[in-house]
Amino acid sequence: MDILLLAFIPPLIWGATQFIDKFLVASFFEKKIGVLMLISTLIGLLVAPIIAFFQPSVLAIDPFAALLLMLNGSLMILYLVPYFIALKKQDASTIAPMFQMIPIMIMFLAFFALGENLTIMQLLASFLVIGGSAGIMLHFTKKGLTFDAKTLGLIALSSLFVAVNFVFFKFFALQYDFVTVSFWEYASFGLIGIFLYVFLKKDRIAMLKFMKQKGFWAVMINFINEALNIIALVIFTFVSLSAPVAIVSVLNSVQSVFVLIIGLFLTKFFPQYIKEDISRNRVIQKVFFIGVIIIGIMMINATL
Repeated sequence: MDILLLAFIPPLIWGATQFIDKFLVASFFEKKIGVLMLISTLIGLLVAPIIAFFQPSVLAIDPFAALLLMLNGSLMILYLVPYFIALKKQDASTIAPMFQMIPIMIMFLAFFALGENLTIMQLLASFLVIGGSAGIMLHFTKKGLTFDAKTLGLIALSSLFVAVNFVFFKFFALQYDFVTVSFWEYASFGLIGIFLYVFLKKDRIAMLKFMKQKGFWAVMINFINEALNIIALVIFTFVSLSAPVAIVSVLNSVQSVFVLIIGLFLTKFFPQYIKEDISRNRVIQKVFFIGVIIIGIMMINATL
């Protein structure tokens, strides 16, 4: 398969998983975000032992380094908290484009932490990405123009967690390898899940009650969702090593387009599961600001 064609698969999968997240939040966990968080961490208890079985060398690292890797991995659980809260009140196709703030945050983290330079082009591109994200949060109603600053702030916080994780993941992967770093991240997921189960009595009781009532299907859907995320990550990592980073980054930014198309399709044919605002003006607004964001991403990658 052509490497550029393969590069489209991760954003397509990640776009689909956002709707699975939306379905889970809306159908099963609207008032039980803590339970969804607890169930989401269980994937670590499954994946980490599998990695260790096939590559036991992941255990042969310094304990302090393992602790740092696990702390970094915990950020990928923390990012879910503001993300799920935002997803409760907004369409998936509204949330997805704002995650393009992640490369902006990575760029600024490199500036402050590593002393890398920022060019005028990069600053202008940052303005386009952030401005495009803010533009999607504008809502034109009969009462006038409103701006959902809370949701923008939640996704900005979520994006910051992912950006910090990415920077340190890349740093640690250069010191060790991708599989080792991945193992300790999934190990951190599992330990966080155990911690939440033991110490959050309210969520533990809610989860056990939920499991008895309708938990099987929710857990299965969530497991499939996490498996898809892992597949997308593996493909993305392979493509990143095989193609120019700038091209991969730009292609990954089209995830917002995939999410918009999937949202239109699901709302049209399966409104009982997913129902987004597909009014003409709202769709035009999303298309315009998604275009602004993609232009900003392309400008950033042009400077790499």
